[in-house]
Amino acid sequence: MGRTKYTPETRNAVMASFVTAMKGIIDELGVEGASIRRVSMATGYSSATLYLYFEDMNELVTMSLVSYLSDYVSDVVKSTPENEPPQETYRRTWQLFCKHAFSHPAMFLNLFYGPQANKLDLIAKKYYELFPQELEQATGIMLDMLEHGSLLERNRVLLDPLESEIGLTKHEADLANDLTLAYFHSFLVDASERNYPEEELDALINRFLEGAFFVLRGKADE
Repeated sequence: MGRTKYTPETRNAVMASFVTAMKGIIDELGVEGASIRRVSMATGYSSATLYLYFEDMNELVTMSLVSYLSDYVSDVVKSTPENEPPQETYRRTWQLFCKHAFSHPAMFLNLFYGPQANKLDLIAKKYYELFPQELEQATGIMLDMLEHGSLLERNRVLLDPLESEIGLTKHEADLANDLTLAYFHSFLVDASERNYPEEELDALINRFLEGAFFVLRGKADE
């Protein structure tokens, strides 16, 4: 007898069950608690089935970590006003992103800087194919930004409107992008190591935003 042929819908349902189960394991035990045995027990599927759908455990873990963006995505979409100036969009989006990232720094570090970071665009694309409802309210620049996995690509989408508004050249916008993401990484590592209490997060976010706008200030203030 040949191997059973699954419809695309069935394949997606199986993949989604693995992702959801792994998210539950990570919620309870952290990324270090992820294992083939645990996710197989949680889904009822064998490890052989897992490898039919995922390259390896790192890919499954990373796809599961994309779910940690869901609250951020909801917040950023719900708070987007009409005709918002690009600088305000940039500030608001980063403020909300930092709020969620600094609350779960280990998860965001693993997601954006972990072993699958160079494949994150493809992994995020597949995740949102499995869970399209998470982006259904997003439109325009927010949808364009959220569909990317890489932070460099996501932030570049937000910087594009600033090129014309504050007179950035493409080279200057690329440089600002590189500097901002390096700066963010240092804050995320610090948040992971120091485990800031919730009441100190606003101050941490404001410090980051001050630095993020510092790299644009020369142009913005001209």
